[in-house]
Amino acid sequence: MSFERFEQEQNLERAVERQQLDKLYEYARAREAAGGRIRESDFENYYGPDAVAKDRDYVELRKRQFSESLARLPEGERGDAEEARKLSYVMEMMLQEEGELSEWFGRDAHTAMASEYDDIKNGVDAIVEFETETGAEYLALAVDFTLKRGSLDKIQRIKEDIDGGRTTEVKYFYSEYEKKQKPLKDLAKVVVTCDTSTLLEAAHLWKTKGRSPQAQRALANHPIQLIILREIQSQLEAYRAYAEKTGKVNFETMYAGDLAMIDAILGEKEGRADTLLNEKEGRILGNPTSDDAYRALARNLSVVFGK
Repeated sequence: MSFERFEQEQNLERAVERQQLDKLYEYARAREAAGGRIRESDFENYYGPDAVAKDRDYVELRKRQFSESLARLPEGERGDAEEARKLSYVMEMMLQEEGELSEWFGRDAHTAMASEYDDIKNGVDAIVEFETETGAEYLALAVDFTLKRGSLDKIQRIKEDIDGGRTTEVKYFYSEYEKKQKPLKDLAKVVVTCDTSTLLEAAHLWKTKGRSPQAQRALANHPIQLIILREIQSQLEAYRAYAEKTGKVNFETMYAGDLAMIDAILGEKEGRADTLLNEKEGRILGNPTSDDAYRALARNLSVVFGK
């Protein structure tokens, strides 16, 4: 095959992928409009109207600044940034729904898409609430589809937060376990990502599952869940080891507790690995290392923490 023919096929494949992403992005927006994101306005009785209005002003200011920065980028970089934003958004919305409905984080987990304020201010895209014998535990997720540097920058910032003694906070949250509004403090933050092809495949099932029991079953068993859980596990191991090494006892305890939960969830899923298949490829849900983004995250952990 000539280089010109190869390039034409690659461009065609990319165009089809972008078209698919645009449709999924619009579907995700519709799901958010139906009540898929925590809304600051629902907390006016908790924080007061003035405090909520101030936070919304901050959100609108930062969104304008982001749009202006995006507009100043060269056309190619602007297209990459816009694509990364759409990919992240689709994954955030899908995690919010399927993390709970398809039990990607286990049977006793609730997932919520963070408010725009917590997304922008605190770098949290989603929150997972785990019901335990002693109460509720929480994990903050930062979704990453930064095409150039991948997860490296976000992992580096997490290391800097450990060094500075800064845990993650969420201002706007409703606990499904306690049935009340509350802020969250002292959270562990982890980065989740996957290949574009993995996301688009899972998101297509998400979009069509209402019309297809087969798609619903395939989504519940999709390999994306193990990729995410393995990424969380490897990060918590690295962060716990670093906290222990640097004498950050509170961080070490926090990461160790979260790691025990993730280990248990993975143990349960691996115990039924023979039923967790990617039906399109007949692939057993046991080896996420075929995902390039997963491998890149593992490399970035080694770069930042020297593992």
